[in-house]
Amino acid sequence: MKIAAFSTGDRRRLGVVLESNLIDLTDLGVKALDLADLWSDWPANRDQILAGLSERPPVIPAADVTWLPPIDPGATFWAAAANYEEHLREGNFNRPDYPPFFIRNGQSLVGHGGDVHKPWFSDRLDYEGELAVVIGRRAHLVSEAEAVDYIAGYTCFNDGSVRDWQRHTTQITVGKNFSRSGALGPWIATADDVPDVDNRQLETTINGRQVQSSPVGAAIWGIRYVVSYLSAITELQPGDIIALGTPGGVGARQDPPLFLSAGDRVSIAIDGVGVLSHGVVEPPASTEPWPAGVR
Repeated sequence: MKIAAFSTGDRRRLGVVLESNLIDLTDLGVKALDLADLWSDWPANRDQILAGLSERPPVIPAADVTWLPPIDPGATFWAAAANYEEHLREGNFNRPDYPPFFIRNGQSLVGHGGDVHKPWFSDRLDYEGELAVVIGRRAHLVSEAEAVDYIAGYTCFNDGSVRDWQRHTTQITVGKNFSRSGALGPWIATADDVPDVDNRQLETTINGRQVQSSPVGAAIWGIRYVVSYLSAITELQPGDIIALGTPGGVGARQDPPLFLSAGDRVSIAIDGVGVLSHGVVEPPASTEPWPAGVR
C-alpha cells in the first residue's frame, strides 16, 4: 500500500495512492489526523482502508494535487552519514567505528514534483539519493532482530547538501538544512509491500543521466542496525524517519563536479518503493544587509 501526504488548495490531506489517483483517507472512514496517528493504530487503519476501498469512494487525480513530503510537523528526521563504502572511498573518508547521524529539519524538504531551492549565494548544492525508513511504533531499546517490526514503510529521499556551508565547521548540519534544499517522497510504501528492501536498487538521475546506482543493502550499517542503534539513545516515535545514507556518485566527487543548477531535474528511484522527482530553482538574490556568513 502507498500512503501519501498531499494538498488541494491550502488543506493538508493524507491519502492512499491507486495508480494515477489518490483517495483521501477520511473518505475511507479513517480518522487519523496525521501520519503518527495512522501508524500508531496501523492494523485497524489498514483494515478500514481496505474496507473503504470496496465502497467505491471518490478519487482525486494525482495531476490535481500538490505532493507534500510525507513527514508530520514535529517528527524527528535522523540522517545517517558515511554509510556506504563507495561514498567513503570517493571522499577519501575513513570508515567510522559507529554510524554518524545528524538531524534534518522537515522545513528543509519539498515533496514530489516540487522545486528544490538553490541558495543564490552558493554554487555547491549537491544531491544525495537515499532510502528513508519510516518508524511505525514507539521503539526504545529495540534489538536488531526485532527492529523490522517497528518499521511502517519506506520512501525516497534527496539529502540536498550545500557543500560549502557544510564545510564551515566539522559539524555538517548547517549545510544539510537550507530551506527547501532537499526532497522526500513521493509516498510511503508500506513495509509489507517491500519485504526485501535490502535487495532493491537505488538510482539517481540528473536530467536523465544516471549518477548513482547501488543496492540498498550495500549500506555499512543496515536498516536493522540503525533502528536498533537509535532506539538505544531515544524513544523513536511513529512517523519519525531515518535516512540510511547515500552511495557513491555524489556531484562533488564527479569529474568535473556536478552541482545542481536552476532548471535541473532530479529523480531518485528505488525499485518497489517509488520514484521521487523534483526540479531546481534559484530564488532571487536578497538585498543588503546580507545574512551572516554569506560574504
